[in-house]
Amino acid sequence: MAKIMRTERVEQKIVVQTQCDICKKLAEGDGPDGWLSLSSGHSEWGNDSVDSMDHHDVCSYACCMTAVREVFDRFGEYESLYMDVGSLDQRFLKDMLESVDGGDRG
Repeated sequence: MAKIMRTERVEQKIVVQTQCDICKKLAEGDGPDGWLSLSSGHSEWGNDSVDSMDHHDVCSYACCMTAVREVFDRFGEYESLYMDVGSLDQRFLKDMLESVDGGDRG
């Protein structure tokens, strides 16, 4: 029995650097140690709920707070607002912002 052979080349995309979505700092690799991923959006009825979905990679506490502040400023009025920053829950993040800002975000 004769075997017919062929050569195949497989291309694979790999992440070589990650950029902070807030300050634009670059770091080697995918999700460097100490960085956080923040996902957010709301689930109110309508097309804008799809448009509200967002994801940020942030490199520091300061950049995380900036991203969280932007989410609350944009979608804080929605009761169905969700935000995931690692193991930190949304109420904790809101309280933390209020303590930093010295004001109430409702």
